[in-house]
Amino acid sequence: MIHNIFEIIQPSVRDYPERTAIVTPDGEPITYRRLAEIIDGFAVRTSQAGISKGDYVSLHAVSMTQYLCMLFALSKLGAVYVRAPDEDGHGIKADHVLVDSASGLSGPNIIAMDFSWPSALATGADAGGTGFDHEADICLIMGTSGTTGHRKQLGFSLALIQEKVEEKCVAFGPLARRTLLHIPPTTPFGLQIALLTLRSGGVVVLPKRTQPLTLSLLLAGGVDEIFAPPAAYSAWIEQLKTDGVKLRSLTRAVTTGSFAGEALVREVQTLICENVVSNYGSSEMGICAYAHVEKLAAIAGAVGKVADWIDVRVIDDGGNELPRGQMGRLEFRPKPGRRRAPYVGASAGPNDSAEDWFSPGDIGTVTQDGMLCIQGRTTDLMNVGGNKISPASIEDVVNKFLGTTEPVCALGVAGPQGFDEVVVVVSTSQAKRIAELPKLIEGSNLGLGRVHFLAIKTFPLNEFGKVDRTRLREMASAEITRQRQLNPR
Repeated sequence: MIHNIFEIIQPSVRDYPERTAIVTPDGEPITYRRLAEIIDGFAVRTSQAGISKGDYVSLHAVSMTQYLCMLFALSKLGAVYVRAPDEDGHGIKADHVLVDSASGLSGPNIIAMDFSWPSALATGADAGGTGFDHEADICLIMGTSGTTGHRKQLGFSLALIQEKVEEKCVAFGPLARRTLLHIPPTTPFGLQIALLTLRSGGVVVLPKRTQPLTLSLLLAGGVDEIFAPPAAYSAWIEQLKTDGVKLRSLTRAVTTGSFAGEALVREVQTLICENVVSNYGSSEMGICAYAHVEKLAAIAGAVGKVADWIDVRVIDDGGNELPRGQMGRLEFRPKPGRRRAPYVGASAGPNDSAEDWFSPGDIGTVTQDGMLCIQGRTTDLMNVGGNKISPASIEDVVNKFLGTTEPVCALGVAGPQGFDEVVVVVSTSQAKRIAELPKLIEGSNLGLGRVHFLAIKTFPLNEFGKVDRTRLREMASAEITRQRQLNPR
């Protein structure tokens, strides 16, 4: 039994004290010995600031490296890390909010603390913490990205964190020596990959402040493996193509966060790394499917083989289970002996046990041999003239025609007749080809009626690196409304 999350990586601290554990965005290497010193020092300072076992604590105005170290420190004290509430109020109220004293922030429940790196003298200092009493105790409360339509809070126990780390070990196998973690550790997936890397004695390389700087790190050979969303790969590829260069050989590139289109995957294999792995999952369930992209190429929408620890079913609008191969709403649950992260606080509901089916809000199919194929989200389905249209069917046509590695999004905005009108949004780099798209869509026989086409410079992204379709729809709707007012019909 372990009593805090630091114990997950403690063997690496013991066995590889002088090996680099973390490379900060500024390029500073932190050894495993130094990492333990920092965590111990933060635990002492946090205890002296009045934080004790059972307190709910959130962090604000700290760097990613400070954040990671503080998670370990809070866990040593038996304090529960909670994500600070969003601007819309979703979140768990914290007893205390820790901020860097250098930030100058103040307010109710805010405790200003010195977040500079502690000296080596702090190592082993008694912070008065005993960790958590049981592995089933909730030690972290983290937010979802809105998978089920609105943000919810998830509780992770020590036992559940260990289980999810093990699942990622099975899915990805041995990690490379230096792993670029482009999924922030503020998310469940990012944190679990960080723990897996540190547990195996590897190096967590945090991305630099900008994509071009991170690309420079990759070009310099400072990374062996990448975990990143499609949007990050797309940005790197555009720059690599502009500069006419390729990356040095990498062990593996893992796409996370959302489905990577065929054109993007092909460019990743050509310019970044031939060994590309896709995975699909959610904060609640963890990894649900994964596979090397070569196994997915011939199957539309394929994201991976269903994981051994997951049950999946496809249901129709009436809640009836459909045979494999038919399209419907996807639902998942852990197999016996496995768990999913429960909702906590106001997010918790009566039907929230590990035995309950969980719907991430996606529509798709499962082939006879267990390949999971995603066709879009139920919330993104468009009601065009009374017919339900999946954005994926439109995006696939446009993507193949443009051959672009940048995002292509099809959205529905309210039309004057009460039905949705389709808006296709592409990057400004494709703006010159927008004139070709109406004929393409008309010839696709999708029955879309009037279609609008927009080009934008930057797609809004959420913290997972996915295109934020809600914000994009708001932007598109505002632009279409403006165009209607300028050119009434």
